[in-house]
Amino acid sequence: MQTPEEIINSVNSRETFLKFLESLVADRYASIKQEKLSPSSPYGPAANGWENISLERFLEAMNAWATDTQSLEEEPQWRGFAQLLLEGKVYE
Repeated sequence: MQTPEEIINSVNSRETFLKFLESLVADRYASIKQEKLSPSSPYGPAANGWENISLERFLEAMNAWATDTQSLEEEPQWRGFAQLLLEGKVYE
């Protein structure tokens, strides 16, 4: 399965957004599994680059990215939704 980072640029419809979302969920589960086997340093991201592993931090990161970059369009597209979710994973 492709990673969310590999899929993000092809998101342009409901169908491709759902594929992206499926990939993001799978990526998170893979990260959890890897962390159980070999925990990452507490000073860096978790496996697969997950900076924000709690729902609170994930939502805070989405909000911070949207506020800091002002990248959300007035009439958002599917890719914009996907980008917002992906930034929840990695934005600090």
